[in-house]
Amino acid sequence: MNHRLAVTSVFLLTGLFLSPVASAAIFVSPAEMWVPMENGFIDGNASKTITVKNTYDYNVSVKAWMLHPDIIEWMRPNKTLIDNISWVSIEPSQVIIPANSQTQFFIAVHIPNESKNQTYDQHWETRAALQIDAVSANDSKTMKEGYLVRVYIDPPATPVPPSDDGSFLSPFIMINLGIAIIAIIIVVSLYLFRRRSY
Repeated sequence: MNHRLAVTSVFLLTGLFLSPVASAAIFVSPAEMWVPMENGFIDGNASKTITVKNTYDYNVSVKAWMLHPDIIEWMRPNKTLIDNISWVSIEPSQVIIPANSQTQFFIAVHIPNESKNQTYDQHWETRAALQIDAVSANDSKTMKEGYLVRVYIDPPATPVPPSDDGSFLSPFIMINLGIAIIAIIIVVSLYLFRRRSY
């Protein structure tokens, strides 16, 4: 019986130390997001947002920026680093969130025109970093929290060039060509029919 009690106690203590701290009252979502570009390059707001909720009873300051993953080995399979991290930004870069409220941060993508041809078929992984500090007249309230959100960016696939198989012929020309072929067939048939009658 004592053996079972000891094993149960170890599991409970381990769970206590591994579980999140109950006093943490900042919630960041989502933990990861995808920014696909199937229909062309995004130039500006990607319509992807990160929500930061402050359930503390005091205001917090949030600084946000984009960065490359620290440990490349932890990146998702088939993902690479973005060529230039400045192409992706998070807005606003700094904001104060009042107690018991939330704010959204927007991901924006700006790939320069001269670089777009080199970015087709890429699959990038980057991070949105959020540093959260207490904002209080009472300096005794000190806290620092940090969060990383995985951001996956997929530029468009390489455009397929239009095929040249008859694409230069307009529908008008195709209709006239069809009528001319039918007329030639009728004339030849009439000629052959008359020749046989003689």
